[in-house]
Amino acid sequence: MLGVISRYVAREFLYAFLVAFCFFFFVFVVNVLLVTAEEIVANDVPIGEVARMTLFSTPLIIFFSAPFGTLLGALMAVSRLSADNEIMALMAAGMSLPRLFLPLAAAGVVLTALTFFANDVLVPASTIEFGRAYRRMMVTNPSVELEAFTVERYQETTIVTGSIDGGTIGTPMILDRTAAGEERLIVAGSASLGASSDQDGVISLHLQDVFSHVTDDDGAGHEYLRADSMDYHILLRDISPSLTVAGPREMSSVDLWREIQGMRERLRTAGAERAEAQAAERYRLLGEVAAAEKTATTDPARIADERDRLAGIAARFEQDARGFASERDLHTYLMEFHRKFAIPLACLAFVSLALPCGLLARRSGRTFGFLIGIGICFFYWTLMILGESNAWRAGIAPAVQAWLPNAVMLAAAGVIAAAVRRSR
Repeated sequence: MLGVISRYVAREFLYAFLVAFCFFFFVFVVNVLLVTAEEIVANDVPIGEVARMTLFSTPLIIFFSAPFGTLLGALMAVSRLSADNEIMALMAAGMSLPRLFLPLAAAGVVLTALTFFANDVLVPASTIEFGRAYRRMMVTNPSVELEAFTVERYQETTIVTGSIDGGTIGTPMILDRTAAGEERLIVAGSASLGASSDQDGVISLHLQDVFSHVTDDDGAGHEYLRADSMDYHILLRDISPSLTVAGPREMSSVDLWREIQGMRERLRTAGAERAEAQAAERYRLLGEVAAAEKTATTDPARIADERDRLAGIAARFEQDARGFASERDLHTYLMEFHRKFAIPLACLAFVSLALPCGLLARRSGRTFGFLIGIGICFFYWTLMILGESNAWRAGIAPAVQAWLPNAVMLAAAGVIAAAVRRSR
C-alpha cells in the first residue's frame, strides 16, 4: 500500500516539477540567451553557431531553474492533494505526513545532487566551449563585435573601422601606445580577423598595406613605418566584452577554493608589506618632528623632506586602496564558493517549505501552489540580489550572505508547520 501511494505522490510531483522547470527555463532563456541570439542573428551568423552557443549556455540556466522548479513542483503537488482532500483521506487511513511526503524529500535530495553536478562540472566545461564557439564566430563574421564605420575603445586601444564585407574590414585605423608608452597610429588598407596560432584567447588583426606613425612623449621625435602586412594581436576578453570569461561563478568548486587560498596568501603578503611600510613611515615622521624641534628652519632641504613625506603618505593610501580592492575580490570569490553549495541545497529547503504551505490550500490546488510559489521565488531572488549588492558594504560575512536565503526558507517552514499543526 505504501509503495502505491509513494509512486502516486512521486508522479504528481514529477508532473508539476517538469511544468515548473520548463517555465523557469523558458523565462531565463528569454531574458538571457535570446537577447544575445537576436544580436547574433542580425549579423547573419549561421543558425548552427547560434544553436551551439545556446546549448553551451544551458548548464548555468539549469543551475538556477532546478531549485525554483523544485519549489513550484512540490507546492503544486501538495496543494492539489490538499485541495482535493486526498491528504485528509490518507491520514484518516493511518498514513502519517512524514511517510506520505517521503518521495518529495527523496526527490529534493536527487535534484540537489543534479543541480550541484550541473554547476560544478557542466558549467566550467560549457564556458570553455562557449568561448571557442564565440571566437570562431567572430573570426568568420567580425561585425558581431566590430560594426562598420564606428569607433570602439578596448582598454588602451581605439579601433576605427570602415566598411565590413564578409570577413574583411576596410581602411581600419588603430590608436594605441607602444611598450615604451609612446603614442602610435596604425592605418591599413584592409584587415581581417583571425585566431592567433601561438596563444589561445588572442585574436589577430591581419593588416594589409600598413602605415605606422609613432610620436615621442615630448612630441619632438617621430618614427614612420610602411609594410605590406602586419599582425596586430588583441586579447579576446578586451575586444569582446560580451564574451563569457571564466569567473568565480563559472569555476568548479575545487578550482575556486584553490584560487581563494591563493588570494588569501597574496593578501597576507601584501598586508605584511603594507604594515612594514607604514611602520617605517611613522619612524621617519617621528624623526622629522624631533629634528624640527631642535632646528626650526624653512630651508630648501627641509621643504624637500616635507614633499617626500607627503609623497610617502600618498603612496601608502594608494597601497591601502589596492588592498581594499583585493579584499573585496576575495569576498566575492568566497560568496560564490558558498553559493555553489547553498543554491543546490535550496532544493531541500524549498521542499521543506512547500509541504506546510501546500497543506493550506483549500481550493484551486495547483493554481494556489503556483501563485504562492512565484511569490516565494521572487522573495528568495530578492534576498540573493540584496545580499550580493550590500553584503560587502554592510560587513556581512560571505557565508552568512550565501546561506541566509536558505535559512529564511527553513525558518518560514518551521513557523508555518507549527501553525498548521495547531490548526489541525
